[in-house]
Amino acid sequence: MTDGPNLSRRRLLALSSATAGSLVLGSVGTGAVDHARENVTIESHDGTELAMTVYKPAGASADAPVPIILHSHGWGGSRTSSEGAFSAELARGFGVLSFDQRGHGESGGQAHVQNPTLEGRDVIEVLDYVEGLEWVARSRGSAGPRPTGRASDPMVFAIGGSYGGAYQLVGAFTETARRGYTRFDALAPEITWFDLSESLAPSRVVRSAWAAALYALGAPNVPEFIHRGFAYGISTGQWPSGETPGIPDLDGRFSENGPSGFVDEVELDVPVLFGQGLTDNLFNLNQAWRNFERALSNEAREQSAVIGYNGGHALPNAYPPGTPFGAELGTHEGACSVDGGFAETRLQFFEAVRDGEGDARDIVGAPYSLTTADGGRCLRLDSLDDRTTLASGIDLGVSNDGAGNLDIGWTAGLGEHTVATGEGFPGEYDPETVTAATEAAEEPEGGVAATPTGAGTPVHLELAEGPLTVGGIPELTTEVTTAGVDQRIFFGLSVGESPATARVVQNNMLPLREPEPVVRHSRSVELPGVAVDVAEGETLYLTLSAVSDMSFAHGSARTPGSVLFENLSVDVPLVD
Repeated sequence: MTDGPNLSRRRLLALSSATAGSLVLGSVGTGAVDHARENVTIESHDGTELAMTVYKPAGASADAPVPIILHSHGWGGSRTSSEGAFSAELARGFGVLSFDQRGHGESGGQAHVQNPTLEGRDVIEVLDYVEGLEWVARSRGSAGPRPTGRASDPMVFAIGGSYGGAYQLVGAFTETARRGYTRFDALAPEITWFDLSESLAPSRVVRSAWAAALYALGAPNVPEFIHRGFAYGISTGQWPSGETPGIPDLDGRFSENGPSGFVDEVELDVPVLFGQGLTDNLFNLNQAWRNFERALSNEAREQSAVIGYNGGHALPNAYPPGTPFGAELGTHEGACSVDGGFAETRLQFFEAVRDGEGDARDIVGAPYSLTTADGGRCLRLDSLDDRTTLASGIDLGVSNDGAGNLDIGWTAGLGEHTVATGEGFPGEYDPETVTAATEAAEEPEGGVAATPTGAGTPVHLELAEGPLTVGGIPELTTEVTTAGVDQRIFFGLSVGESPATARVVQNNMLPLREPEPVVRHSRSVELPGVAVDVAEGETLYLTLSAVSDMSFAHGSARTPGSVLFENLSVDVPLVD
């Protein structure tokens, strides 16, 4: 292994078997095919040690160079360093480098959750190391500008899911911001975020189920500001935004730790194949949609694609009831991938880019390919926001008792639509409720109250009868009047034969939050993206709930009060 010129300002560590993280030569593979595997530790820009395992395919050399794939792990995990790993990639002529991100595995430092100045620059250091490997092929070039004299750029691809998807985007963005382009030739991030703050707390409503689970995984290796932010968010249901003395600004910090922190000034100019779990209720389809539409240059977008399958960070919805998980959950083998699932699809993508014979769009066939909720069909779509209005001009009032119970106060302008609770009880117009709620909105009272998990019955607004197909990002627009502070209503699409049997499609809901009382304020609420066939005899509903078990306990906290929706419209992306 030869040190490249870019390694002159830092040292390689662990060059003997007597040191921790030592160089370990071994064979990986079966039969007569032997691939070399070695553990290496490098020093990053701030002195933090990064542990890596490098897999070199049999026959790779300076005279017969091969491209390399970077791999990294999910939150709380560690690199893959086992003998026999990455057999498919090695057999197809790709080297692989799997590394522990800072604060994980055998790497040093603390995990700052993809801070560009730390984790982002770590990726640049890993790319510097790769550039010094003589057996790694040189790049054909990217869609972005390449300065003269950069023939030494390595041909590099990237894989990984969740936190292992975020390193790809943050690393590529950080390098592009610093040098004008990235050395990555193509990326294949899965189930990751566009805006981490919005994912953990959409509309600043904490997804407490996920916040608690992720904190438990990473608590030993995070800095103090995350400890304090988590304690505040999980105990109050308020997303820490630095407004309370002594409470850190996780909202601002985490918004910078992803594409959302770059897109106003930088775009990525390389093809990307995004893998997205449609039942992912942490990083949902809306996050992949933003990554595709906002993170890429126009040219790169023409070479990129999104594949959606039923999987990802998927917790079942019990409150309100969600869609039962199918057998394919977690397999990443949705109806839209080639045989072999997403792993084979991305490998064919890398081969096409390597050989100069295509890109993600050539492999997948459409900008968006979404597996339906039942796993039986692939919707190939050009966009996710070509919407049709299914309900409009509706007035709907709901009240909550502060304990998670949501009741219909009044309805008007329904026409052919029906509003009902999950038990099938129809709503009735009650003008006294409207008047009382509007008057109360001028003089709010009360503070934040906790909501127990599992209380309440959802309210359903009938949108359309099947058969029909929905594929994309729905949207709700309305004028909102609230009585009581910190009112929270969760929205999603449901399907069922009746309100009593309706289930939230792909287990995703998003909140509307009004911190202070308002009167007829215009609001636009983006609903969770879905892909679903509504069969004959079934109905598509807009579902409203006082609680969501993704935001259990304080995450669904609200005071007693009422929320009035006037001139409500629901626009849904229908598929022919």
